[in-house]
Amino acid sequence: MVTLVMTLSCRKIFRLHRTSPALFALAALLVVLLIGRAGFDTIDARFGQTIDEQGLSENGKTLSGRASAWQDCLQLIADFTLTGSGAGTFYAIFPSYQTNVGATRMRQAHNEYLELATDQGLIASLAVGLFFLVFFRKNYRMFRVRKDGYAKHVYIGSLAGLVALLLHSITDYQFRQTMAIPLYFFVLMGINTAAIHGRRDTAASGPSLLKTYRPQSWLIFAGSSCLVVLTIGAAIYSLGVMQALSTVRMGDG
Repeated sequence: MVTLVMTLSCRKIFRLHRTSPALFALAALLVVLLIGRAGFDTIDARFGQTIDEQGLSENGKTLSGRASAWQDCLQLIADFTLTGSGAGTFYAIFPSYQTNVGATRMRQAHNEYLELATDQGLIASLAVGLFFLVFFRKNYRMFRVRKDGYAKHVYIGSLAGLVALLLHSITDYQFRQTMAIPLYFFVLMGINTAAIHGRRDTAASGPSLLKTYRPQSWLIFAGSSCLVVLTIGAAIYSLGVMQALSTVRMGDG
């Protein structure tokens, strides 16, 4: 959401098309540098911890032990094909189908689509699939005929967030962890629909109370200068962190 707001704000402020790509590139570089080496190490360590907890095979081919669990889910789906075993019953019923006895008992399928099929069956899965098919198809049809560049960019940005969450659902269960992520997902759906179906031009929708903002040149220069300074500062900081980590590792060795 922060990235979407920043992107739209930058596009609104920086009207100079020749400088906008460079500014966006600097902003992206700034985000990466702010994460820093320590941030990437933390993310990598977290993935490694999750994999070890759930049983990564020695040859590294079975990611988090989920592949075997997904195969067991297929048998569960075969036994409760139409209506599923019941919403929220995965943790109680899955141990009866789990073939990898030594693996950690899984509370969730780590796949939203498989767990939907196991808990609520084929009927619910088809209903959800049809909902998303109609949603994306209708919005995409409108996207193809829209001429408003601002609306199309909002559509693309929100669509990227929706697709990212749907892809992540293949290997995790974020929609069942907390209500914040489903809420965020449906907010993105609302933004996606409103952006592509709404009308903000005054000719089509009548007089508007919104005022067109035209930033002065000094404001653009000041914002660009701050972005450059922050990028350089973040680069220096990240290089220092990496050098310090390298020194510590050499000392340990």
